[in-house]
Parts: sequence; C-alpha cells; structure tokens
Amino acid sequence: MVEIVQLLVLALLPILAFVILEPRYGLKPAIITALFFVGVVFVWWYLRFGELDETLLVEGGLLLLLGGLSLVLKDSRLFKFQPTIVAIVLVTYLSYFQIIGDPYLLRVMALMQQLAPAELTPILNADNFPYCMNQTSLLLIFCLAGHGALVGWAALK
Repeated sequence: MVEIVQLLVLALLPILAFVILEPRYGLKPAIITALFFVGVVFVWWYLRFGELDETLLVEGGLLLLLGGLSLVLKDSRLFKFQPTIVAIVLVTYLSYFQIIGDPYLLRVMALMQQLAPAELTPILNADNFPYCMNQTSLLLIFCLAGHGALVGWAALK
C-alpha cells in the first residue's frame, strides 16, 4: 500500500511543483522544476518495474513538449493545458480498449497485484473483480473527460 501512495505522490509532484512555484518565481523555474520531477517519476518507475509504462511516457512527453513550448513562447497556458490534452489522449486510449472488450484496468491488474499487500490478494482474485474493474474503467473514461473539460476551462481563465 505504501508503494501505491508513493506512486500517487510522485505522479502529482510535477504539477504541484508548477502550481506552487509559478506564481512566486515565474514560468521558467516552475516548468524546469516540474520537468525535473517528471524525470524523478520516470526513474522511480523504471527502478521499481524495470520498464516504463506507455501512458507514463505519453504524459511525460506531453509535459516536456508543452513545457518547452511554454518556455519558448513565454505563455504558461500551453503547460496548463497539459492535463486537458492528457485527458483527451487517455479518454481516447481507454475508450478504444473498452470498445474492443479489453478494458485497460483489467490489463494492468497484474501490475497492481505486484504492488498490493498480501492481505488484498483475495479481493484481487475474487470472481467479481474483473467485472468491477470493467465498470471502474468505464467510469474512469467519463471522469477523465469531465476533468479535462474543467481543467481546460480553468486554464483559459
């Protein structure tokens, strides 16, 4: 369970760094720090799992691309739109797997079982767990779409 919390905290570090540093120190230090934390997430993930997840690479690549463009154009809105763009990409990606009958959360169940403490094994191996992951995957698509829309609207403000 500790590793799941670590992963969540690490995943939020780039955006939190930007949100905290940008108003106080400006665009350049905030984006550079956020990109540094993207690197930290990549290293942690690779050291833990021995490979980099494709969704992690897409999100990190978008942060790098939009961060670089924001620095060149001196416009933080591009970087702020990263969660919206990630939401669009992820909704498309997750929807594809949902439509073909192979929900993404079912595909990553084996990875989650590696992270989960032993006492959760009976839950993860329960007969209804795949159904729950299928439904959760579907719900995640709608939540990401709503999140992307809200963050995009906020970035325009």
